[in-house]
Amino acid sequence: MAEIEIRGVTKRYPDGTVAIRDLSLEVGAGELMILVGPSGCGKSTALRMVAGLEPITEGELLIGGQLVNDRPPKERDIAMVFQNYALYPHMTVERNMGFALTVAKVPKAAVAERVLEAARILDLEEHLGRRPGQLSGGQRQRVAMGRAIVRDPKAFLMDEPLSNLDAKLRVQMRVEIAQLQRRLGTTTLYVTHDQTEAMTLGDRVAVLRGGELQQVATPAQLYDTPANVFVAGFIGSPPMNLFDGTLADRAVDTPLGRLSLPEPLWAAAGGEAAAAARRAVSVGIRPESFADPALGAPPAGAVEAQLDVDLVESVGSDLYVYARANATALVARLPPASAAAAGNPIRLAVAPAAVKLFDAESGRAIRA
Repeated sequence: MAEIEIRGVTKRYPDGTVAIRDLSLEVGAGELMILVGPSGCGKSTALRMVAGLEPITEGELLIGGQLVNDRPPKERDIAMVFQNYALYPHMTVERNMGFALTVAKVPKAAVAERVLEAARILDLEEHLGRRPGQLSGGQRQRVAMGRAIVRDPKAFLMDEPLSNLDAKLRVQMRVEIAQLQRRLGTTTLYVTHDQTEAMTLGDRVAVLRGGELQQVATPAQLYDTPANVFVAGFIGSPPMNLFDGTLADRAVDTPLGRLSLPEPLWAAAGGEAAAAARRAVSVGIRPESFADPALGAPPAGAVEAQLDVDLVESVGSDLYVYARANATALVARLPPASAAAAGNPIRLAVAPAAVKLFDAESGRAIRA
């Protein structure tokens, strides 16, 4: 178990393309850290630099307090789990899991013991004599994880290990990975583009965009206090509604109407001076922050607005209502008892406490 420290790391290719820019990140001993972001943001490149598969242009990388910039992968004491399993098709599960130890000339008895222990942990004992082609996708992913476990490395590096699985199996494997990581206590750096996966798995989550770190925080902090407009719009499903607003007298004018602001947020936004200058802001409201007054009294101080409903999606426990307020699109998550219907108007309420503000130019959050 060891810390991973990434200090001011930059990855620049010979043609001048910068994949990672000045990345600093610390993964604590035993922590499960998630790297998340859209395709092309540099998350897999960052993971490959930690693994030693990509050279670092600038900066320092430490594993367990040791500088490893120039060390080859085999000397970093890490184990990788890949998206495509990377199993040898002609070998049995047992040989696949123990192959790295065999190459390292570990005694056969020790290899067999460690493989059997990993197989017990992963419920693979009855499959040890089978080949990868005889296994399901989930079982093959367990074998790939078992191959990493038997090495007892300082850190696990996982590169979108669940992306080839179907939706139900992904959920099951997410639970298994989380339980396994807690049981083993091995420092883990996990890459995914799926923000739901990131939010349910990670002790902390690092959000990347265009090779630059946007925010590092616990899942709850990312959701409740996003650092900027990008994080606000990326984290959450459906994502946060974002639209233009202008500061007014202790309030913000939006397509939903004039929304009062809590005093601390009003002061943080610049107060009377900002209102006099008609400061432009971005306004964020989570879909679940909308209430249907027809189902009960709205929150105190809530503002009601009439919306035109374009589409209603039922997922059983919730209704996702896609609507427009003065031509501005938004989505609300309502209880299934709501009478929202496509083509019909609906009145929804939103409380001042639900409003998030971001600077219109920089995109940074305005926080109380």
